[in-house]
Amino acid sequence: MTQIYRLAINRAEQFCFFNLTWGEGMELTAKVPYPQKLVEKYEQWRQAYYYYYRALPSTMANDGDGASALRGRAGVTGNVPVAHTELRGQLAQVGERLVADLHNWLEQGELIEIRRQLNQRQHPQTANTLFIACNEMDLRRLPWESWELTTEFGQGPSIRIARQPVNIAIAPNPPQKRRRKARALVIIGDDTGLDFGRDLEAVAQLKMLVDIQVIGWQRGKNTTDLIKQVRDRMCDPDGWDMLFFFGHSNEATGLGGEIAIAPKTYLSMRELESDLTVAKRNGLQFALFNSCKGLDIANQLVGLGLNQVVIMREPIHNQVAQSFLLQFLRRLAQYDDVHTALQKATKELKAEQSMTFPSAYLVPSLFRHRGAELFQLQPVGWRAKLAKLWPSRRQSVALGAIAVLSLLPPVRDGLMAGRLLTQAVANHIVARPLQAEVVSPPVLLGHVDDASITDQSYGGDAARSNWG
Repeated sequence: MTQIYRLAINRAEQFCFFNLTWGEGMELTAKVPYPQKLVEKYEQWRQAYYYYYRALPSTMANDGDGASALRGRAGVTGNVPVAHTELRGQLAQVGERLVADLHNWLEQGELIEIRRQLNQRQHPQTANTLFIACNEMDLRRLPWESWELTTEFGQGPSIRIARQPVNIAIAPNPPQKRRRKARALVIIGDDTGLDFGRDLEAVAQLKMLVDIQVIGWQRGKNTTDLIKQVRDRMCDPDGWDMLFFFGHSNEATGLGGEIAIAPKTYLSMRELESDLTVAKRNGLQFALFNSCKGLDIANQLVGLGLNQVVIMREPIHNQVAQSFLLQFLRRLAQYDDVHTALQKATKELKAEQSMTFPSAYLVPSLFRHRGAELFQLQPVGWRAKLAKLWPSRRQSVALGAIAVLSLLPPVRDGLMAGRLLTQAVANHIVARPLQAEVVSPPVLLGHVDDASITDQSYGGDAARSNWG
């Protein structure tokens, strides 16, 4: 069983107040100075990040300006000052420094009791879950998911980190009646400078498990009709389990973030609030916005009670967005829950694509409603029947442990001795009633006296003929 923690981090002037709660009324608090150096390191990293991905070409052959390959509005202005290879090296360096400074800040002595508690394990192979809620946007932008708590105590797997809004007034969506297949609504937004072909190919990985419907912007389509179509489809009475958005998006203070569903046509989450509420009531569990600057979007949706939302906190390049989506959906198709799928997808970005997409692994985040079950696809058809017969993970571990132990000579000899003893006892029990039923064959007793000899002798030739 995993332990659930909530860490509220509130900044007031030059200090941050950490408040860790768990269990029934358990709590730890700490007051730590907020270093101005961390703010500067983040700004340096953000600028290097934008410069590098602005110069990275899109997958489109005729996209022209590399800046158009970012799935959001420009956040930094100016020309790219140096060669692209130098930008990659600069971004890698400032990314490492940002993560190192964040870790140094979190390793201060005032937080040692909080760190020690977060590393408590009920089982050495089970990761706890930490929900982080920050009261200021500057804190929310930091890569909290990079916090490696086990490096200090070394007590098991890294803790799983998710985010949540500071305040959630609405209950999560309870598990819905099982559909034959999950349903997903895919909304394609403004494609200026972007190519969604690989996004749709990635979604196609789910077609055996999910009914997928795609709507969105097309050249020449009336934007008023498009807005109506988007809102109507969200409110489909048959309901959706998953919602995907591909395109441009942006932060929007007070509006819950906004998405571009067509060129120069934005819809805010506040405008879609009633439609999203209906979708949630009809079964919507999970949403993924494969677009830029989604912090406000995630806060708004989870605040409405949606169970889980995956977003990109920073501008995301078209190639990075597609690579992440491919890995994430591949894990979902293998029945990983959304948190595990996110961890594996970001690990892929970090380990195998760091030279191509430096710092990209720091950008994806999962926002979760703490009271909700993690969304996970389920087998359908013959796979569902096979899944019922297949052993659970705990049963598989137990069977595997027995198999491994049985290969050890002392254990193997002990098991063999027990088997032989069992067989001997069984044979003894079975044999006893058979022995009791054995009956000696009848014996005929005869008496030979002188008279019988005499009679035989008088038989003469007749008697001899009987024997010979």
